[in-house]
Amino acid sequence: PRDYHKQREIELVIKEMAENLAIRLRKGGKLASNLSLYAGAASTSEYSSVKVSRNIEATQNTKELQDLAISLFREKYQGGAIRQIGISGNQLSDSCVKQLSLFE
Repeated sequence: PRDYHKQREIELVIKEMAENLAIRLRKGGKLASNLSLYAGAASTSEYSSVKVSRNIEATQNTKELQDLAISLFREKYQGGAIRQIGISGNQLSDSCVKQLSLFE
């Protein structure tokens, strides 16, 4: 564990974690309909932690999860060192189940 000071490094870690999330979702045969991101500020940082969650179209696609995680981070990040990073996929459903609309 260490403090990340450069936004580029923080985003690289976020991308790697989103990729791991996508791998776990595919392995479990699940789709995530919500993505949550937490970036905990270091004790030396004058800025607050980033906590954000967004409902998404159900997916397990690596690129989609990475892009969304980065956009969520950029939306809330104000600067400063980051010590902890967490990404979670929530509102899981089975990938073999497809929801149909009665009107289509």
